[in-house]
Amino acid sequence: MECVWCGKDQIEESKQDCYWVLPDGKRSVQIRQIPAVHCESCGLYITEEMNQKVEELLYLSELSQLPDTFTYEELVNAPKIQLFKIK
Repeated sequence: MECVWCGKDQIEESKQDCYWVLPDGKRSVQIRQIPAVHCESCGLYITEEMNQKVEELLYLSELSQLPDTFTYEELVNAPKIQLFKIK
């Protein structure tokens, strides 16, 4: 795997803490331990694919029971919103 910014092969898997504004815009949350990439030249960053995955999880998950700070794993395991309930 190579760095998407500089193209060097000297990258390592890492974790990063980030802040996100929830889709409804009513609050921001800190998501800890998001899978990230560490490049010797560019520093620590989250890939576009992981950014998209976090965005999708924020849209699809029931977050009302989570505090303002939670881990990526807690987000992945959060109950999903039932948009289409079959009766």
